[in-house]
Amino acid sequence: TAAVDGPPPPAAAAERSVEEDTMGEAFEGVQRRVQQAPTDPEEASQLLRDIARLAVAVDRAALFSSGEVVEDIPTSSLKFLLVDLFQSRALSALASSAARDPPRRHRLLTQSNAALTRFVARCVDLDVAHPDDAAVFAAEEAPKGAAVREMKMARARRQRDAKQRMAHLEALLHAAAGEEDKEEETRDFMLLQLQSGVRDALDELAVTSQELEILAHMMERMEADPTLAEQRPPDGPWAPPPGVPLAEDPRRPGLNVTHIVKGADGGLQRTRETIKAEVFKPRMAPPTMTIEELADIEIAEAKAREEASKKLSEDERPVRSVRQLEEAGLEDDAALLEASEGRDRDWDNWKDHNPRGWGNRGNKKRFGV
Repeated sequence: TAAVDGPPPPAAAAERSVEEDTMGEAFEGVQRRVQQAPTDPEEASQLLRDIARLAVAVDRAALFSSGEVVEDIPTSSLKFLLVDLFQSRALSALASSAARDPPRRHRLLTQSNAALTRFVARCVDLDVAHPDDAAVFAAEEAPKGAAVREMKMARARRQRDAKQRMAHLEALLHAAAGEEDKEEETRDFMLLQLQSGVRDALDELAVTSQELEILAHMMERMEADPTLAEQRPPDGPWAPPPGVPLAEDPRRPGLNVTHIVKGADGGLQRTRETIKAEVFKPRMAPPTMTIEELADIEIAEAKAREEASKKLSEDERPVRSVRQLEEAGLEDDAALLEASEGRDRDWDNWKDHNPRGWGNRGNKKRFGV
């Protein structure tokens, strides 16, 4: 865009003002439909066409120049930086309806990534993006290991703080609608919205780039083996014949699960498994015996313990104290009494050599240690 010295003529300024008002109405309509997240392909296609017309109008109006920074841009023009982000949202909605068509989904996601890249690059060039987000976008290599986790946590904290600040400003602007001019609050809200969009775009770029790699691998496999495209399940749920349970229908199609892993050579490898028979298996292992059989085993073990206890002779039983002999009425048995007195003497000797509290560190001074 060629630079023009001095203010524009009154007629040109008026024409541009009217043009911006028209673009503002179109922007509000597009923004409202993007926030509704259309799921119908026809609605998403129409939304994409309207966004394209709005983008052309923004380019013709020359609202942004390469040499400008965010301080040079009027508040009323900041919102038009979101047009590329809106275009990415519409393309992603169309890609969602192309899940069964890898080539088309790959094409739409590629276009969506291009729109996200334009949006982030323009925000970085105009100094709108947060410095940390701009550094991530400008980095030649993505961080690895613990650095990825720290980067994501820091970005999530910035996003959370921005959302809270945006909610506060939105409530403030809504309460002051029609009362007074809130130029500063409106500008802060728009800048926060743009910075939040940059963070969302960076997250989406990382995820979509991985999916594009997988889709490219699938497309290569489909080109090498055309039968893979024919193995996709038909549209609509499977219905067994009348009167036949779903789990007992032998013609019931299995669930095709595709595992994509990284091979030893660094490339992607795909393995396909069909899960059918194991779907309706019980979660727990079946019992190995009946309740009656378990009861018989428990009773037999109890009887064996009782008989073993009865077979113990008096000599085999543990020696009891004199007090226990008196309580049991066996103090007249000389042999038992002698064994009990010896046991009590041993116990008294042990207590003499190990006073109460001897193991407590705090009582060592008490015993002169």
